[in-house]
Amino acid sequence: MHCDPVRTPDPIPTELTELPFTVATAKRSGVSRARLENRSLARPTYGVRSVTPVRDVFAMAVALAAALPADCVFSHETAARLWGLPCGAPWQPHFPSHVMRVSAKAPIRRRGVRAHQGLEVRAVTDVGGLSVTSLLDTFVDVAAEGPLETGIILGDALVMPPWGLLVSTLTEFVESTPRAPSVVHTALSLVRVGSASPQESRTRLLLVMAGLPEPALNAPIFDVDGSLLAIGDLVWWEQKVVVEYEGDQHRSDRVQWQRDIARYRRLQEVGWYAIRVTAEDLECRPAQVVAQVRNQLRRRAS
Repeated sequence: MHCDPVRTPDPIPTELTELPFTVATAKRSGVSRARLENRSLARPTYGVRSVTPVRDVFAMAVALAAALPADCVFSHETAARLWGLPCGAPWQPHFPSHVMRVSAKAPIRRRGVRAHQGLEVRAVTDVGGLSVTSLLDTFVDVAAEGPLETGIILGDALVMPPWGLLVSTLTEFVESTPRAPSVVHTALSLVRVGSASPQESRTRLLLVMAGLPEPALNAPIFDVDGSLLAIGDLVWWEQKVVVEYEGDQHRSDRVQWQRDIARYRRLQEVGWYAIRVTAEDLECRPAQVVAQVRNQLRRRAS
């Protein structure tokens, strides 16, 4: 039985292989309609093709930018992700892309796009060649949509490296921005310098919102002779209690695991009580975490 050989698709012009491109651009470069319809090309959005699959928010934004009007800017959660800020769950292709333009222009209507207006009262900057709302405007827009925890985590990140904004800078901007609703002001009031990760922020919020005293964040713990024993995630010096958020690497990395054991042993030897918290604890047993920390703080305060 004779079988026809599988035909290799015609090559895409070199200038179109690096970034997503529009169908119109490809046709002007001589690419046939049949080639553009070939399944070997990814279709991140209507009228756009890509030689490689779109696997992150930046690639999706580049694909959209190729098809959107030039006056469009990425905003809200999309802007935050392009800035590299924490935004909850890792990006997925089905997540909507937030796009903004001035109020005088009609909002964008495109599948997979969540349209916003009001660009005339926001600052715009360049992030990797893409037009994106400024860090401060992005903070207000994301925090305004809630939930409250999201805005606090975003603010905690902004006042730490690599962004390193001052809390006073955030405060001045929010107070001078009439469009900032009360949830933004509330989130800002709970932003603290010192959280090294979103999960550390979540741990702090769980405890503080339950009425426990505020801890020092990523604070030094010293031995009786003044030598540094550890840097604790959440530290109550007076009660000698430290809460450590344990990411998965603390379990899966054997060297890290051994270091953790040695550190907790040293802390115990000089009278400190360490409480280790995991993502599962925060998700499934938050009440137990609060109770454990509260009991230790009360016991050691007496």
